[in-house]
Amino acid sequence: ERARHFRLVLIAAWLFTEARATIRVQSVWRDMELKIRDSTLAVASNDSLGEPHYTVKLTGGDSIANWGSWGNSLGALTADGSARDFDDVAPPEFRPNGRAQFRLQARGFADVIRFNRVEGLFLGAAALVDFREAAPGTTVRLFGGYAALPKTAKGGVEAAWVKGPWVTSARAERQLASTNDFSLALGGGGGNIFGSLFGVENYDWVDRRVLSAGLTREFGIKHSSALRVELARGKDRGFATELKHGMVGDDFLANRPVTPGSYTRTRAQFDIGRNIITSPLASGLGASVTYELGSGDLAWQRSLLQTFGQRMFRRFIFAARADGSVLDGKQLPVQQLIEVGGAEGLPGYEYKEFAGDQALVARGTIGFLLPIQEQPLRFNRLTLPALGPQIQVGLFGGVTSASSTTRAQLNALDWKTTDGWRGTLDVRLRFFGGAFSVGASRAIDHKAPWKAAFGVGGVL
Repeated sequence: ERARHFRLVLIAAWLFTEARATIRVQSVWRDMELKIRDSTLAVASNDSLGEPHYTVKLTGGDSIANWGSWGNSLGALTADGSARDFDDVAPPEFRPNGRAQFRLQARGFADVIRFNRVEGLFLGAAALVDFREAAPGTTVRLFGGYAALPKTAKGGVEAAWVKGPWVTSARAERQLASTNDFSLALGGGGGNIFGSLFGVENYDWVDRRVLSAGLTREFGIKHSSALRVELARGKDRGFATELKHGMVGDDFLANRPVTPGSYTRTRAQFDIGRNIITSPLASGLGASVTYELGSGDLAWQRSLLQTFGQRMFRRFIFAARADGSVLDGKQLPVQQLIEVGGAEGLPGYEYKEFAGDQALVARGTIGFLLPIQEQPLRFNRLTLPALGPQIQVGLFGGVTSASSTTRAQLNALDWKTTDGWRGTLDVRLRFFGGAFSVGASRAIDHKAPWKAAFGVGGVL
């Protein structure tokens, strides 16, 4: 058995954001047969090359006998690919050389449009100045928009200077900040526009003004690891009004309370294997360690460890994740308290049903990619990604605890700790590469009914 390989690498870019994705297509032709021209074939008398001669060398049978075992798991061939690999042949707007360039480009989709219960509909725009050869590695971005519910304009300015593995940045912004504790997302914000339209919003929000400066040292060929330190001056406050209903469907939960005040925040964060954290088809290990110190009107200390592992084996996806956090302070800001439940680590329980100043959440899932609907969906000229259904079963466990001072805060808020370990079982179907999921969850540490589950986002 013989085979030949063909590989095509594409870079997909979104028109309005800086997001780029690497798409690698690999084809294999099997059962190829080598045919040698008959040596008795007549050769023209004026052919200066004369009669052709061939030398054929084949590898030993021991190296080709098990060709079937040469196959790669899904995602293995894209693990070493990066959108930065082809900057030298990329469209002009992505190349590092050339004249300074102005273009409309946001950090993420949420800077352009989002919908949530504290802003209603937010519409925005962003522009980027890439100085390129005029000031190598320097970019400045302006972004802003209008939130319909509070009738407020918000936005900011961000500057960055990249020199080799070093990234220096500064930012001034009025932002919509999430209080969720165990999110592995490395960017974005504003919540999920699809869930919010139906009255489901698994985020709580702070109206935050922040002025910050940071220094990042990246490691690895794909910049998959990084150490970042940041100093910021911030001010938090809550929201005067909230939407009670989604545009369709259920009522919103109330946004969690916010302790208003100013502070100075110092943060150090070390990430390993960021590509594993953000890729649904990558195999490997990732981790993030963070220490944060807040001082001023609002004061706290937070230590956070997040670990993530994923392994693809043929059509199976094995994933595990653990998050641990410790919070310390005499009178902690409410938005800094650790919250667990529902989408925050314990499906089957209510959203953020538990809280505390110490928490540990562990999760493990097994997924199977069904061998159906694997082709892109085509509707005349419109082509959508393959439905790609997969079955996923997950076990989740978590615990929260609180000091006596924090417990008094929780009692005043009518919140509670887990009072020991809690566990849940989650079964669901995922579609479009795991981007959407439907299923059911239930608590397994006591007798409890199944609850319908719907999700938008990654495996864990």
